Amino acid sequence: TNYRDISLRHPYPGWIENLNGPSGVVVGAGKGLLHVFCCKDTAKADMLPVDMAIDTLLAVAWETAVDRPEQVKVYNCSTYENPTTWGEFESALRLYLRGHPLDNAYWYPSGLAVENKIAHKSLETLLQTAPLHIAEYLTKLLGIKTRMSLITVSQRLVAMSDVLKFFSMREWHFKTDNVKKLHARLSPQDAAIYNLDPQTINWSNHYENFIKGTRKYLLQEKDQDIDVAKKHLRKMYYVHQGLLLFVLAILCRFALENQYIRAFVYRTFRMLLSILTAAYMRIQQS
Repeated sequence: TNYRDISLRHPYPGWIENLNGPSGVVVGAGKGLLHVFCCKDTAKADMLPVDMAIDTLLAVAWETAVDRPEQVKVYNCSTYENPTTWGEFESALRLYLRGHPLDNAYWYPSGLAVENKIAHKSLETLLQTAPLHIAEYLTKLLGIKTRMSLITVSQRLVAMSDVLKFFSMREWHFKTDNVKKLHARLSPQDAAIYNLDPQTINWSNHYENFIKGTRKYLLQEKDQDIDVAKKHLRKMYYVHQGLLLFVLAILCRFALENQYIRAFVYRTFRMLLSILTAAYMRIQQS
């Protein structure tokens, strides 16, 4: 498999215990710290639920004990028969992190998925690394104590992205014939207990459980605090939008100080006005 992510069914839907792989992306994005992710939207993301990998391992042990094969057989656990993509993973994060926000987010969960590696590094520095370094300086200046240095957080995010992009920019095609044969060999009773079939994964539900499980099992956040988290998220949204408007206003001011840009804006405005006027006249005549 590529990444064994949260559980599908056992011990609980959405159960997770570590920050490895995509779960690190969920926490980083949910806390408003990860703003740029390097991935190929159309690439298949082979994220097999951890309990499905364990079920396959147990079933393989049974088959090996029964058949005693002379040659070693290879069993590939993969979601290739029921694929999801990194683009779908990104869209699910945007949707479900707003419905199930993490507690005490540092910023509003927003970000960019970038395929070009040079563009990714540039945007990562501008939108993620630099703001975290500035925030670290301001917290020290104001005497605010943080659980972890934001510079350390920045370094860990960069390291995580560098490792993950090897997977998120590529896809692999695994032959799962041996697992299919093993699944067909199980009795209906055993097949109900040991899930070897990736077709049973509903990715939309699985991604929602990913967010909920990250809150509950990994970060130990309580369900009764979700309303407080949503209120905090709304505040972060207005702060985020306010900052964007402020930056846009500054850029517009500097841009309009250039006579060539002013002339271009004026000509564009006149052209749009002419088009709208002509369209209005045609509507009136008809």
